[in-house]
Amino acid sequence: MSLELQSGRTIDVKPVSLKVLRKVMAIMTEMQKAQAETVKKMEAALAADEEYEELSELDTLDFLVRAAQVCLTDIAPDLASDSSKVEDELDIQTMWKVLEVGGGVSPGNPNLNPGVELPGTI
Repeated sequence: MSLELQSGRTIDVKPVSLKVLRKVMAIMTEMQKAQAETVKKMEAALAADEEYEELSELDTLDFLVRAAQVCLTDIAPDLASDSSKVEDELDIQTMWKVLEVGGGVSPGNPNLNPGVELPGTI
């Protein structure tokens, strides 16, 4: 699948190697753990009638950008070497395509983010 980046450059996205996929999976697991911990804290705070802090969409976006950057190591290594370049070149829809095709991460997967709104999804 060809994707056009913000600069006009086109990259061909393909499934990543298993070695890279393991790294993507580790980041997604880390995100799920952070979200689960946030839910636990929220539930405990609500039960105690205390205030709580939610995991923001920006925090979730940071995990997703990191995962997309790792996918790009197999697809566009020059781009993947700099997180600033990744953020400059990808919009939210392109990031999801890189994650979906490259890493098999689907925004519609209920196991990915149970009960958490993902940035860029409807």
